[in-house]
Amino acid sequence: MQTGIAYTEYCQRIRRLQEEMIRLDLDAFFCYGTEDSYRNLVYLADYWPAFEVGGVLVGRSGLPLVLNATESLEYAQTNAFGPSRVRQCLAFDHSESPILNPGVELRSVQALLDEVTGGRPVRRLGLGDYATIPYPLYQELRAGCAENAELVDCDSILHHLRMNKTETEISLIEQACILTEHAFERALPQLSPAMTQYEMQGIFASELYKNGGEGPGFAMGNFSGRMTRCSIGRNKHLRAGREQVVTVGFGCHFGGYCGSYSRPFFFGAMPEQLKQELDFMLRVHQKLADEWLKPGTTTGDVTAQYNEYFRSSGYSCPPGAPCHGLGIMEDEEPYFQISGQEVLRPGMTIAVDNYFRTAEYGFRFEDVAVITETGARLFTNGNQDHIEL
Repeated sequence: MQTGIAYTEYCQRIRRLQEEMIRLDLDAFFCYGTEDSYRNLVYLADYWPAFEVGGVLVGRSGLPLVLNATESLEYAQTNAFGPSRVRQCLAFDHSESPILNPGVELRSVQALLDEVTGGRPVRRLGLGDYATIPYPLYQELRAGCAENAELVDCDSILHHLRMNKTETEISLIEQACILTEHAFERALPQLSPAMTQYEMQGIFASELYKNGGEGPGFAMGNFSGRMTRCSIGRNKHLRAGREQVVTVGFGCHFGGYCGSYSRPFFFGAMPEQLKQELDFMLRVHQKLADEWLKPGTTTGDVTAQYNEYFRSSGYSCPPGAPCHGLGIMEDEEPYFQISGQEVLRPGMTIAVDNYFRTAEYGFRFEDVAVITETGARLFTNGNQDHIEL
């Protein structure tokens, strides 16, 4: 079983980025990340910061530098390129009173830029996380560049690299999704209406870990009653209760990638209206997988078909988009909206994420698909039924 990305694939990612840097005349490329926003750091160097923030700095040639602060040296050294590529810098610390371990060599941002460029002045610096870089760090980066240098918003470069998955990435995402579906099926018989949302979360998470997962890939939601009107959110100390819909949404991390899966169920006998609404959403869910998601179609076209199907079936405009991209994190490019112009291509992994809401409750069906040469293939498709416990 494939459990991660090989070193050679990380090298290929860096080379593809360097080709883009040369095309855009960038002297260096910097990505910033935290434990909550880590996709570019994991993609480029298999580094997911904990407590501290981190960075990856790339020159036009050679291997990247992995940047961290003062506490997490040993952890940072487990990155894809090994201990020799780690550099420590106080700009990446998580506190104003850093812990200075004996023997730690701290580098300035200027020294880091000089290292990846061979001492050449940086005239154009690409930023892969332009919108989230803290202003003090942005100022240090600017000060380390040549006078009148350009700091260029290059988010789109990493977006496009990450959207186009390799066979290994697709395999890891598929395994994450299958593990998630198995966890749902094994947890379901253990649930009761007397349990709180947190208790149910513990059972779902336990099944993820027991069956080989690396834990939840995002905030798990198992809401009941009116709280199911929250499309996303966090659990509370509320009991599920009988005679009301429960919606579960969670996903497994595996090999650094994320799965996603959502199903509604009911403690008791479902009302007929709820069954009809579930059947409608299952038809929508299947149409996306069988008809609307196909190579050459734009995200805007898919969204328009989704919205029109709601209207023509007698429902108001849907409360959310029909799909979104998925990879290292649960919500990635491409994004689906009426104005979307991104063209679907084979190898993209798409979460078919369909949410329905009434005045009293909501529910979601979600599975992940890969775009193929002719259409879309779902990684999971079980439990598409009226689940009554």
